[in-house]
Amino acid sequence: MAWVLIALVIASVIGVGAWLSTDGGESKTLSHEEYAQLYSQAVLQQSRIEIVEDWPKPPYQDFKDNAQNRCLEWSDQPVALYTLCFDKNGVLSSKNKN
Repeated sequence: MAWVLIALVIASVIGVGAWLSTDGGESKTLSHEEYAQLYSQAVLQQSRIEIVEDWPKPPYQDFKDNAQNRCLEWSDQPVALYTLCFDKNGVLSSKNKN
């Protein structure tokens, strides 16, 4: 019986730790206008990767392009797919809206 209690305490501690390490488990939902505004604020060769803090998490996709830039995509269904790519220094090297 004591080992069951210990296991429950350990599971509770792990669960609370995981919960505290997330942002509540909910992704930010943006309107189409908010997506468009964030995209327009991303300036080539000036904006840094920290700007993605304002975008929903997690992004739709996180990948490397042919130039090995880190690219992040957000799907604003059914309006657009926003892509921001950052070079190795974290500077916005390309952006695209499909």
